[in-house]
Amino acid sequence: MKRKVLVSTLLIVIALIFVFLTTKSILRPKKFADVYNARKELNINRLTAIAELQKLYKKENGEYAAKIEDLEEFYTNGFFTVTSTRRTSDTIPEGLSMEEAEKQGYYETVEIKVPIKEKMEETLGELNKKREYNDYVRMENFQYIPYTDNQKYKIEICTTDSTVQKFAIYVPVDVILTDLQKSTIPEEKNAISRGISKIFYNGLENDMRERRNCVGVQLGDTVKPSIEVIEYGKTKE
Repeated sequence: MKRKVLVSTLLIVIALIFVFLTTKSILRPKKFADVYNARKELNINRLTAIAELQKLYKKENGEYAAKIEDLEEFYTNGFFTVTSTRRTSDTIPEGLSMEEAEKQGYYETVEIKVPIKEKMEETLGELNKKREYNDYVRMENFQYIPYTDNQKYKIEICTTDSTVQKFAIYVPVDVILTDLQKSTIPEEKNAISRGISKIFYNGLENDMRERRNCVGVQLGDTVKPSIEVIEYGKTKE
């Protein structure tokens, strides 16, 4: 009888271990993919914000910003010039072309200085119309790479071609996955939740099997003129 109970208990333990290992083998890859995709998308959103800000910077200054700090200053204190034409007379002789009317002083050019923060709010508002709320491009912390303890994006300027200015920001996959434990075992969770997460996800950041198909992201290109966000490189094996 005792032997039968022992065997039954052993089988139950084996079954529980099997269930645990099976569940773990399913949850770990899914957790890794969820965290990677969320971080990658957050980087894409911030690089998209930087791209729009760089466009305004170049229009206003004639070239792209060479440092992220230049964009910070531009966003905080800069202005964007909007040019419009205004009539100076209620009556304009018939038959005059626009060019002739301008030369004769019937129209004048007016420049309006719009704060960059206001212009970016308008730009991103249009950009976000086709996005879900949780996927909005925002300016908050745009200069920082997520989950890196405030490491800033580095702008690389091409210096070999003087005809067309080119720039790029590279975010390797290893940088995207920095300190993965912040996402897999969040400190803000309670002790029980953190304990369960440790059981299933501890050491996930070192699992190269999950990393091998991941890619980084980049904005722009130092080889060809571009201001798009695309995939970049693979993790080091």
